[in-house]
Amino acid sequence: MRAIFSSLLAFLRQLFNTGKASAPQEQEQEKVIAPPIFTETKESIKPIIEHTTASVQKVLIVNNQPYTFAAPTTRDVSRVFIHCTASSNPKYDLASVKRDHTNLGYKRDDGVLDVAYHFFITFAGELQLGRKLWSNPDAQKGHNTGTIAICLQGLVVKDFTSAQMETLTALCQQINEAYGGSVTFHGHNEVSNRGCPVFDYRAALKLDSKGNLGV
Repeated sequence: MRAIFSSLLAFLRQLFNTGKASAPQEQEQEKVIAPPIFTETKESIKPIIEHTTASVQKVLIVNNQPYTFAAPTTRDVSRVFIHCTASSNPKYDLASVKRDHTNLGYKRDDGVLDVAYHFFITFAGELQLGRKLWSNPDAQKGHNTGTIAICLQGLVVKDFTSAQMETLTALCQQINEAYGGSVTFHGHNEVSNRGCPVFDYRAALKLDSKGNLGV
């Protein structure tokens, strides 16, 4: 009886010691398996965030609605001309320009009096629509056919705003994309002795020597 009890006690001691020895191994195994979830996730999304930020373009708004340029189907376009207004007075807006142009006899292709430009960009960077795109502009004498005309509010260099340049860039990007990069961008002064536009449109749009868009 005493021998049986001694054997049982030895067995229980052996079992207890074995359990103590294996515990650290199990704990160490858990440390190795556990993945560094936060570190891996943070590193993996960083390039995506940077890429998304770099590729975001300004959303154009017209009359409180998103606007996307659509190329007219009734005529070909090969050049886009940039203009500025004849005054830096904030009150000299699109309505004022249209009034002056109709008084001067500026006409659309169908003979109706209208503003000379297709697009107008205010000091606040607001995009406004001028004459319909199916008509050529009446903005660059002798160089209206096959063109689009964009006018920015302002006549003094220091008065132009970053908001205007952002809208101009976004609009030109959309036009360029609509034509598969086949259009070129120019200032009115390239085909006229007028100093229009007065700001450095080439730098704003990063144009090359041929007028290809660089933004």
